[in-house]
Amino acid sequence: MLNRIFNCASTPSAVPQIEQAKLLYSGLPLIIVINALLALTLAGVQSAVIAPAIVFGWLAAIGAILLVRVVLLAAWRHGAQTVNHAPCWMRRFRITTIATGVAWGTGAALLFPQGDETHQLFLAFVMAGLSAGAITSLAIDRISTLGFLVPTLLPLIANFALEGNKVSFAMGAMIVLFLLFIVVNAMRAGRSLHENIRLRIQAVEQEQVLRDSEARLNQAQHSAHIGNWELDLAGNTLHWSDEVFRIFEIDKTAFAASYEAFLNAIHPDDRDMVNKAYTDSLEKRLPYDIVHRLQFADGRIKFVHERCETHFDAQGKAIRSLGTIQDITSRKVLEKKIQEQRKEMEVLQRTQIAIHTASAIAHEVNQPLLAIATYCNAALLLLKNENPNLKKIGTAVESSERQALRAGQSIRELINFLNTREFPTEELELNNEITGILAAARAEHELQFQSYLQLEDGLPPIRANRLHVRKVLFNLLHNSLDAMQDAGVPLAAITITVRTMADKNVAQVSIRDNGPGFGDEDIQRLFEPFFTTKTNGIGMGLTISRSLVEANGGQLWVDPQESPGATFHLTLPFA
Repeated sequence: MLNRIFNCASTPSAVPQIEQAKLLYSGLPLIIVINALLALTLAGVQSAVIAPAIVFGWLAAIGAILLVRVVLLAAWRHGAQTVNHAPCWMRRFRITTIATGVAWGTGAALLFPQGDETHQLFLAFVMAGLSAGAITSLAIDRISTLGFLVPTLLPLIANFALEGNKVSFAMGAMIVLFLLFIVVNAMRAGRSLHENIRLRIQAVEQEQVLRDSEARLNQAQHSAHIGNWELDLAGNTLHWSDEVFRIFEIDKTAFAASYEAFLNAIHPDDRDMVNKAYTDSLEKRLPYDIVHRLQFADGRIKFVHERCETHFDAQGKAIRSLGTIQDITSRKVLEKKIQEQRKEMEVLQRTQIAIHTASAIAHEVNQPLLAIATYCNAALLLLKNENPNLKKIGTAVESSERQALRAGQSIRELINFLNTREFPTEELELNNEITGILAAARAEHELQFQSYLQLEDGLPPIRANRLHVRKVLFNLLHNSLDAMQDAGVPLAAITITVRTMADKNVAQVSIRDNGPGFGDEDIQRLFEPFFTTKTNGIGMGLTISRSLVEANGGQLWVDPQESPGATFHLTLPFA
């Protein structure tokens, strides 16, 4: 029993109990004072008709109990007034309250003057007043109320019943009715107080939930560098979340949020654009999605991504705007750095090609020059004869011309490629480009061939330079057609397949022919400058094609030889 009384373990009802305890202990000082004053008053009046030893003995007993309650009150004020300890504090309060009720009930028995109606009436008034006061002070706890009232009034009721006269019976009956009345009222008051406590606890919990939710939202916004704002158009007041204040680097305690203040924080060059985007959204009732800059006093610039949507009432009047602002400065800096590195890679790529070209151009150009010199020398020797063979001389001159044109074409191809600078890109429908180039190749090439298209429906647009894409596709198709024509393939065919590589966000194009294909050694050198398998090729087509594809963010490669024919693959990024 003692372990149960003093056990302070938490229970499911601990939260409302701590609220009960706070109310009960807050009224305990007044309870102690009133009990002490009433006890002294009663002892002083009844000492005229009751033996002093009985009066002072009872007074000492109730004084000791009140002293214990004083100690309990001091312990409450200096103790751990927490939810976990609520059951323990409630038990202590109830025990001392019941003990106080027993002491007053004992007083009602010991200080009841037999046959003295005046002092009996005084005792009844004291007990009635004491019991009435318990409704206010103890109604929050039914156990404390009953534990005090029942032992306080029952002995008084019994004494009046034992007197045996009509007045005594009447007084006893009145006290019984009074007891029932105050108990019923105490229970009603207790239920009302419990309901108030429940509502208050719910309100506190809801407020805490809102605070926690707001804290989590602020933390999430801070982690994502994104804040939200709301503009009340009726009152022209602007509310910012904490993250918006952090993005704008403004002290929320010193900033009067308004649309004008928002505009003042925007970079001067972007201010009109942002204002126009917002005013247009009000007139056209469409949300906007823009990127603009913020400028700070020290000259720093931030890039922010802003979205906004305006709500309208039934009459079409704008009532409020909701939006988000995300700090994308680090992303912009990173993009500028993926761009600078890309330019550096392009320069490095062109430099490497130039180095390879420079090392090979001497050999490539030297051959036609040597051939030209040989043909010219032969022509000179023929001219020195008494009867020069004009036909042979013409053949030598024609051969020299072809070799000169070959050298010139090699040099022009190289210069055109090395002079490539910045180029515009646009969104392209890859399927349309393929069908168009295929039709052009069919019209220009003398070889008759079958074509099989395996295009993907609903393919997203790619972003690339249109001329580059067409040049690469045209070059790959002509290479396949030339190879099949030179090999005398009876039924020439080309298969073009387009598919989505979702994991890399690119489209892949595969071009397969049924020509002779390549040898293992040739595959290793296909993309080297001036390497060619054609009888009249200059060896720059595939090198330039790969560079153009890579300059547009893609890749170009060839499958190892597995069956007759050759298969080239290229990728291009989606827009």
